[in-house]
Amino acid sequence: MPLNGARDRKGTPMAVRPYSRLQRQTSAAKQLLEAKILEFAAHESGGHKDAAEQARNQAMAALEAHLDLTSELIAAELKKGWSY
Repeated sequence: MPLNGARDRKGTPMAVRPYSRLQRQTSAAKQLLEAKILEFAAHESGGHKDAAEQARNQAMAALEAHLDLTSELIAAELKKGWSY
């Protein structure tokens, strides 16, 4: 039985390895971090100092979350044994 009901173009079931919850959270945290950095840059270049400061603080919080989740992900992968 295929995971997630995935099928190729001919309708043949395909085995799909879904991403774990932790992998999805880590990816989302990275995307949020990148968005907040861009937001900071936009406010800074536009001369909006208060908004830039708020975006910078949010970017720092997003960085901390991303680093924590990445650390958890690495530990989990090492625990289960990583291979190619």
